[in-house]
Amino acid sequence: MTIKRYTVILLLPFFMFQPLLAQESVGHSEPDNIQPLLDYRLPAWGYSNFYWDFSLDGNFFNTTQDDDIEDNSHDHQASGSISPVYNRFMESESRDYRIFISPGLTFNNRDRETLTNTEQSSHNSELNLIGSGNNKFYLDQSDLFLIGSLTGNFTQHRSHTESQTSDNLNLNRSFRTTFSAGVGYGRLRNVNPMLRSLRMNERYQAVNPGQTLSHSDLMMASEQFTKSNGYQQIYDRPQKYFWEDMDNMIDADLSALNPYDLLYVTETTSETIGSRREGWEVRADVGLRFRANYFRNENRVAGSESSDLSSNTFLIPSVSGIWSKNISLNTQFSLSASYQYFREITGDNNLSNHFITTSGSWLYNISDRLFVNSTLTYSRTDTELSENNLFAGSTGLNYFIENRLSLFSDLSYSRSLRNENNEATDAFTTTQQRFIFNAGIRYYMSRGLF
Repeated sequence: MTIKRYTVILLLPFFMFQPLLAQESVGHSEPDNIQPLLDYRLPAWGYSNFYWDFSLDGNFFNTTQDDDIEDNSHDHQASGSISPVYNRFMESESRDYRIFISPGLTFNNRDRETLTNTEQSSHNSELNLIGSGNNKFYLDQSDLFLIGSLTGNFTQHRSHTESQTSDNLNLNRSFRTTFSAGVGYGRLRNVNPMLRSLRMNERYQAVNPGQTLSHSDLMMASEQFTKSNGYQQIYDRPQKYFWEDMDNMIDADLSALNPYDLLYVTETTSETIGSRREGWEVRADVGLRFRANYFRNENRVAGSESSDLSSNTFLIPSVSGIWSKNISLNTQFSLSASYQYFREITGDNNLSNHFITTSGSWLYNISDRLFVNSTLTYSRTDTELSENNLFAGSTGLNYFIENRLSLFSDLSYSRSLRNENNEATDAFTTTQQRFIFNAGIRYYMSRGLF
């Protein structure tokens, strides 16, 4: 019996009986009623957190060339990193903003003795500082909004390599910051919280025939589902606190349910519904990006030193739009398009690039366990020396087996045409086609809401 056949036989009972262990679910009783999605409004809420990430790793290698040769190589590596992280998020109908700051320090030491008894050691360290801030607010309760963002990234990498014949020190510092501001019109709401609320109502009615959540309960539940990501960010046991607060917010008494029925209702958070949005918006903004890079090399054996400093500034105007419509509680259509222009306004290269992207997608929840999402995309990139066109289509199918297991398959096709216009060579066109299919099993160690 082959290994493949043996493996299939072992796994077959698991897939035969696993779906039977899941509780029977229900669909939307009124899937064509999308009025709750249209009535949904974002509550004012937010979260912040601050934490530290530590890591320490070690690798030890010993290689012998031949049993009859005494020479062998030793390689010892030790690396570690430390990184504090600060997040702050707030959203409401009138405004939302996000702040992210994370400095980090990484180091790596390596000592190596080769088969020729050559000793070599290297010491590397890298300092990173990443920060970003995004703000969006609506004017006078209208659909007109202003947007602004500021991002920055500083990196310093230092490497020192020593051996019996060389001693080199390299230092590289880079800094990049982008500021953009713009204006937009329209409203595009994330309606996943309301869909979660409606799904919870369907499950609640299934275990309590004749009982239903009131309109106020639906609104309060959707407000609680809106904050679910915040619970994931600040609690070690987010589901415990989430459902305790949910039970206190709504009039329906969830704590009165028996454990089996309560588990059935709370499994609402495990249903796969995709990224559901309602509405449209268009925006235009102009950004400035400044980039500087400094490099220095010291050859301590030869007593020589070299360095280089370069900088450039880019002007980045862009315009984009997105439209998303739920024609039912199970079906959503979306269209998006964007144009971005990069122009180097200071520097030696005088580069300019054009980026155009358009896409359309269709999302359909066949059931609370079966989910399909299809997307068509066209993108075009123009530079002074080349032109690249990309056509792509993909379809993904996901069957979710409560609680942690899902079967998935993805099918995608892309076709790329690249035209080179280099004056030094003849013009030529490169065509690339790619067809990808994959299927497998996905096991969720942990799951968070969208």
